[in-house]
Amino acid sequence: MTDISEAARRLGLRGAVEALEEVDVPAGSRCYTGRLRRLPDIAVSLIEDGAWGSFDVDFIDAVCADVEPHLRAAAVSVGDAGGAADWVGWGPELTFFSGREWTVRFALAPGAGELGTLVTFDGVHVTGADDLADAELVD
Repeated sequence: MTDISEAARRLGLRGAVEALEEVDVPAGSRCYTGRLRRLPDIAVSLIEDGAWGSFDVDFIDAVCADVEPHLRAAAVSVGDAGGAADWVGWGPELTFFSGREWTVRFALAPGAGELGTLVTFDGVHVTGADDLADAELVD
């Protein structure tokens, strides 16, 4: 098993996310990107605005260690209950924010526009799903 990155160790993550690196973002925010250890094709980002240490690292570790049920729930929420097992081919990307707010972006969900579909979670509950083609771009 590979050692976890310095960034993951500094945040308190225990190993479900690997190759985590801090990336440049505007002042007042922090952003880290990596991938799941067990499913390395799945990208993971952590975005922190404001107070340092606002991530619920135990929650992030738990979700990332057993992500499949959450991805199936996200797939069902985009209206494809029959194809929920096919989420692997949909290019899922996980993004965690402060507390227990997080999202799954399916880049290739069936019927989604070119930007994909975003499924929002509060803890382990899906709270919404949006085709990103409908989103307004901000400059």
